[in-house]
Amino acid sequence: MVKGGKILLIIPTLKLGGGAEKIASILGTRLYEIGYDISYLTYSKENNEYNFKGQYFSFNEENLYSAGKIKGFKKLFSSIKNLFSLVFIKPKKIKGFCKKHEIVTIISFLEPCHLPILLSKVFLRNKCRIIVTLATNPNSHYTKSKNLFGFFLWNILTIRILFRKADLVIPVSKGIEKVLIEYGIAENKIKTIYNPIDINNSLKMLNEPLGSEYEDIFKDSFVFINIGRLGPPKGQWLLIKSFTEVVKKYNYAKLVILGEGSLERELKKLITRLKLEKNVFLLGVHGNIFPFIKNSNCFVFSSLWEGLPYVLIEALTSSIPIISTDCFTGPREILCPELKLTQKIEYPYFGRFGILTKPFSTTKENDKRMNIPLSKEGEMLQNLMIKIIEEKELRQNYSNGIRRAKDFDENKIIRIWENQINKKIS
Repeated sequence: MVKGGKILLIIPTLKLGGGAEKIASILGTRLYEIGYDISYLTYSKENNEYNFKGQYFSFNEENLYSAGKIKGFKKLFSSIKNLFSLVFIKPKKIKGFCKKHEIVTIISFLEPCHLPILLSKVFLRNKCRIIVTLATNPNSHYTKSKNLFGFFLWNILTIRILFRKADLVIPVSKGIEKVLIEYGIAENKIKTIYNPIDINNSLKMLNEPLGSEYEDIFKDSFVFINIGRLGPPKGQWLLIKSFTEVVKKYNYAKLVILGEGSLERELKKLITRLKLEKNVFLLGVHGNIFPFIKNSNCFVFSSLWEGLPYVLIEALTSSIPIISTDCFTGPREILCPELKLTQKIEYPYFGRFGILTKPFSTTKENDKRMNIPLSKEGEMLQNLMIKIIEEKELRQNYSNGIRRAKDFDENKIIRIWENQINKKIS
């Protein structure tokens, strides 16, 4: 017997490599497996997508949401076309789709879906129950100084105004929940649910072989690994700069970065300029990241801001040491549950499950990206990387991450989701 009526998960794409895309595929699959009628709707279909269970639909549009693909006048025209579609075309399409397929509940992922879904409810009387998820901190993602139009569209119109019309808002961290309350969203409409991970499957994937073409990178080396989109929020250019001094002291140190994104070309130029071609490797997107983590010696996370970085939970499952910026929000909640969100600490902070380093600046100087000199935050990060190479006992102290990862186990998280989905349906 099908539970809870038909549920639709809407996300721009299910493209391999994205955190929200992975969570959507996991959530939908697990709900499907326990008896829910699950469908996915994407704006565009990609060649490489996450595996999922349930029905799949797509508007089959050109993917307008991949940053860095187009520039100049074409980019401006594309942005106007995208905005027109979000405000006028997609709300009508979404309402029509839901009516045709008798959808009861919509779960929305990422900003390009939140806006048209909520507009379909407010102006087109879409009667579906709407649950919006929020995986990024709006105070960092869109700011007045960096993008005034984006700030108005997402922080003001979508979050401060339209989020109030949602039936439920699901932030992925307590830090984002705090921001939403400050934005005026009623507390009874907010429920923080952490991203789920399948512990057993992760452990199984850890044992899969590393591709033979990568073995030489890891052989006789101390390898740091970073995983994430190659975009401004992830701060990989700051990590690479910090890594320069590590290589000068230990030439067998290597940095592996998995991911793709708008800054890939700039990062490759930076690696060449710093003469790190033999020590820093951009290896693209992989369906199974765990063999790369398993063969590394330390996970290093350089984000300027986050929501709840799923890859940190995956790294905990692998039980390798983790060094992370204490950016707002996410890393502190995952690695140092003993700390309060606003608690002042001295950096570096050696927490229960990871080491927190001082967060990098998110001011305008970071718009220069590749050309700014190494900051004090970068020096702290490089010193921690050197310290983790030199101190075996320190590495051993941080080899128990699986204990913390179990707090995010799928079975526990899916039960919380199920309770929220059924609150007004049953």
